[in-house]
Amino acid sequence: MTRTALKAAKAAGSAATAASSKPAQAANVEASNVDQGTTTVVERFVINDAKVVDLPFTYVTDKHHLVPVEDPFYEFKTDDFRRVWMWFSGSTGRNLLLDGPTGCGKSSLLEQACHRFQKRLFRIACHGRMEFSDLVGRVVLIDNGAGSTTTQFIHGPLVNAMKCGGAVLLDEVNFLPPPMVGAMNTVLDGGPLLIPETNELIMPHPDFRIAATGNAVSGGNDVSAYKGTNRMNLAFLQRFNAIKCQFLPPLQEVRVLHCNAPNINGAILQKIVEISNLVRQLHADGSISTTIGTRISKRIASILQYRHTFVGKNPYDEVLLAFKFAMTDAADPESATAIEGLVQREFDGVTF
Repeated sequence: MTRTALKAAKAAGSAATAASSKPAQAANVEASNVDQGTTTVVERFVINDAKVVDLPFTYVTDKHHLVPVEDPFYEFKTDDFRRVWMWFSGSTGRNLLLDGPTGCGKSSLLEQACHRFQKRLFRIACHGRMEFSDLVGRVVLIDNGAGSTTTQFIHGPLVNAMKCGGAVLLDEVNFLPPPMVGAMNTVLDGGPLLIPETNELIMPHPDFRIAATGNAVSGGNDVSAYKGTNRMNLAFLQRFNAIKCQFLPPLQEVRVLHCNAPNINGAILQKIVEISNLVRQLHADGSISTTIGTRISKRIASILQYRHTFVGKNPYDEVLLAFKFAMTDAADPESATAIEGLVQREFDGVTF
């Protein structure tokens, strides 16, 4: 999906509103400081070169280092983007869960949406030993020089996002230990956050949002492919709106690879996508322990792009090198053998 931003007044506004809709200037402040300037614009999104959607939206206008960088070749899926926009607008609640196989683009969807809407993103990698203080903050020692120290409470990413109206992304949320899940409920319900160490009561900014990503979050047949993850309880899950994420359709993924590697024969890129989908199915079936996400297929294409002068009529050696460098040399032997066997089957002796 490509985007053309139409700097226009809010559709329901008057001509006077239109005259005052220029972006407001704001100081380059840290995430925990005062609100920045906002403006309302109409964003025109051309989805998959066909469907046009005009969406009025109000957001922070100045660039901030926590706003994700744009991927110019990123393509949204129509339904996914529509749901993310409803989440941003606040019309469906402040919490969003993205569930889907590893590498299908859950985190990228949030990052690129945050870029489109100039939303600060506080990305947090969840793990089994995580404590609530990792989100809220903790007391640290500050060296004042001359051998003296003082203590100071440093706010964590959750508090900063609540204060400035940013979005928190809990990456791989089903790695969270059960006590952490319960501790999040008040914030997920839109309530304030009390910091016992400082007696601060943090009220959530109206634009504050929480997103979470995970693999087989609700359990089911897919859960066996993701060792070490926890099945989330129903009370936690029902506090989220949800998007079931999937890999891009083959032709759309080929187009993405072509944008990253324009000098590579389209038939070669199509074969890479076919192999990627076969590997994904093997992983889903539990036959191998690794998979190929879109970021890896893009990496394979980029390696071939770098070495495109060596890709002749029979590109098998270069494609195999790209797969090895991008993933299989770091995979377990069984997975590497299976994937490299697919590469050989699709490319060895084949001319383009």
